[in-house]
Amino acid sequence: MKNKIKKYDNFINEINVVPKEIDYITSKELSLFYPNKYDYLYKFNINNHDYVLKLSYLINGDIISYDILLTTQDQYNEFLITFYKIKNKDFLDKFTGSHNFTKEEFKILRNILEKETKHNEYRPVMRSVSFILTTEYNSVIYPFPLSLTETVNKIKINSYRSIIKDSFPKFVEIESEYTSGDKIFYYKTK
Repeated sequence: MKNKIKKYDNFINEINVVPKEIDYITSKELSLFYPNKYDYLYKFNINNHDYVLKLSYLINGDIISYDILLTTQDQYNEFLITFYKIKNKDFLDKFTGSHNFTKEEFKILRNILEKETKHNEYRPVMRSVSFILTTEYNSVIYPFPLSLTETVNKIKINSYRSIIKDSFPKFVEIESEYTSGDKIFYYKTK
């Protein structure tokens, strides 16, 4: 019997992420989905590529958390333009300032944010995200848990889960279901 190389299958989950200090810009903005609540944006640059790490206020059932979103600045800008086009598509939405997004509209927005960047900067970006999260969590987010909503790309969500586990060894991961039917992972102190 010949020895075979094990099939490549999510090996990226076994890479430890060690935080690396990086300069970043912090801002606080009103939540796109929850009135009078705030999201936190952290902008940083790797090899002349601008990235946005957003901690978005999120309510799922009776749990309040800050959901982690990582994307490029260009993709985030495209997301915002599309978001406001959808939100303000008819007169009533413009007048009331509210809009009930359909599953299809959420899918459009999600696809913008989850596009692959092809920058090949996985390791430095993940190390930067780890640094920002460990630096900011206690001063901004605590006592609320962090959360990750499942992405279409399973390797991507598993790598994000690894970042949290490596960055916060004292956190426990709790898997649950998001209102959309997707999985959501919560991270809080044991």
